[in-house]
Amino acid sequence: MIFSPVANLSQRKNLQYISFSGFTTDASSFTGTTSLEAGNYVIGLHNEGTAGRGTTSVTFKNATYGDVTATEVIDQTSQTVATSLYYVTLTNTATYDIATVLTGTATRFGMSLYKLNGFNSIVPLFSTSSSSTGAGSLSVTTNNTGYGIAITSNQSQNASPVNWSITGSSDSITENYDEVIESLVCFSGANYYQVDGNNTTSTSTYNTSAAAVLIVAIWD
Repeated sequence: MIFSPVANLSQRKNLQYISFSGFTTDASSFTGTTSLEAGNYVIGLHNEGTAGRGTTSVTFKNATYGDVTATEVIDQTSQTVATSLYYVTLTNTATYDIATVLTGTATRFGMSLYKLNGFNSIVPLFSTSSSSTGAGSLSVTTNNTGYGIAITSNQSQNASPVNWSITGSSDSITENYDEVIESLVCFSGANYYQVDGNNTTSTSTYNTSAAAVLIVAIWD
C-alpha cells in the first residue's frame, strides 16, 4: 500500500491528516510505504479478526537512515476489534516502510497517518478510550483545551459509516476518513479542536450492535 506524500506546511500549530490505507489479507504484520518530511507523526491503527489483536510494535524503516521505533500512546481491544495510537519523530526526509506487528492474525487492518505541526511536545497532553460490545455509539469526555485525534473501529455483518459529533459550542470536529471494508468492519478517524476544556464529549455513532472501540488523544 502506498501513502500519499506529505506536502510542505508552515509550522503553525495543527494536526495534519495525511492518509489512510486498508488491508484485507490475513496476516500478523502489515507494511505501508510513504515519503515523509522530517517531523513528528501520529499513527492510528485498526484491526479486526477472530479476536481483537493489539499492536506490539510500529517501526519506520529506511535503508539509508535505519529503523525508528514508534512509541505507543494507547491500545484498546473489544472482542474482535482493536485500535491503537503511536507517535514517532523522524529526523530525516525520506521514503519509509511503516512496519506494524500484531499479537496475532488480523483479517482486516487499517493504518492512518497524521503530522504534528508546531507543538512543543510530541507526547500527548491526554489520552483515553472507550469500548463496547453492542451500544451503537461510543463517547469520551475530556477536560483539556487543545488539538485532538479520535479514531474508532466497529465490526458487524452490516458495518456502516460513522457519524462524529462534539458537544462544545465553540469546538469543531472534522472527519478525515471513514472506510467500510468488505461490509464487515468500519475504520474511521477525525481530528478536532477543543476550545472549552471543561467536560467536552466526543461521540462516534455507528449502525452496529457488535464490538467497537474509540480512542482519543489531545495535544496542546
